[in-house]
Amino acid sequence: MISLRVFNAGPMMTHEVVVLPLAPGRSIGERPTHPDGKIDEAGSLGEVSRSCRAGAGDGLPPGAAGWTTLTVHPGRYQLVCNLPGHYLAGMYAELDVTGR
Repeated sequence: MISLRVFNAGPMMTHEVVVLPLAPGRSIGERPTHPDGKIDEAGSLGEVSRSCRAGAGDGLPPGAAGWTTLTVHPGRYQLVCNLPGHYLAGMYAELDVTGR
C-alpha cells in the first residue's frame, strides 16, 4: 500500500492527482485526449482530490491538501492531473513501484 498526500501550492488553479497504470513499453504523456482535453481514466487506481475518497473527485483548490491510500503492485504508474487541458499542458509524472 502507498499513501499519497498532495498539496496544491499553485496560486490560482485547481488540480488533482489520478493514479493510472502505465502499460509495458509505454511512456508517460502518451495517452490520447478527448476534445475536452481530458484522458480516459479507465483503470484508475484512485485519485487525490478534496473529497479524499474513491471515485471521481472535485480537485484541490489552491492552498488545499488531499490524500489517498492505494494498494499497488510493483510496476510503473502515471500520476496525472486530468482537469480539462492539464494533461496536454504536461501535468503528469511517473511513479515506479518496486518489490521489497
